[in-house]
Amino acid sequence: KKHPGYRLLLKEISARYGKDTADKICADALRGLDALQREYSALPEKVKYHTDKNIFPRIAIYRVMQREMPGDALALLDSASRKVGGRLNRLFRFITAFPGMPGVFVRTFASMEKKLFGEPAGFSRIYHVDTPREIRFDITHCPYCEYCEKCGCPELAATFCRSDIYCYGGMPHIAFD
Repeated sequence: KKHPGYRLLLKEISARYGKDTADKICADALRGLDALQREYSALPEKVKYHTDKNIFPRIAIYRVMQREMPGDALALLDSASRKVGGRLNRLFRFITAFPGMPGVFVRTFASMEKKLFGEPAGFSRIYHVDTPREIRFDITHCPYCEYCEKCGCPELAATFCRSDIYCYGGMPHIAFD
């Protein structure tokens, strides 16, 4: 309930299906999240950063939504991601509108990407360009895809990719191909 995307999602579910349904989905998802975190408790800490903060919460709520509203689950999750990503995108665009800030933003993005999304966190990448002004890479292994697949919902993995596009898409010097 604390994550802004899930607050928006539960608000939308409440509007469409009623508060009781939204509360039930939230309670069932929290139980599902607890079970996933117990099942995968031995993961390395840098992988758990992603599983516990992002991957497992979305899997848990998606599983419940699939049971309660199978036709709407994926679209509702994507809609919430689009709204949260759009807000961040507007903030980042505001920040990078100041002189010199696009370069600072790209350097910060590259540093964060290497720190949080490196091999210790379960990612593999092939770098094509890696300079202070530009970074280009292909992700060849992703724990988001891995755990969505392991948990029986591979279709959910693309929502994480789209979240990045909603957040960073159209930013100066950042492109998704």
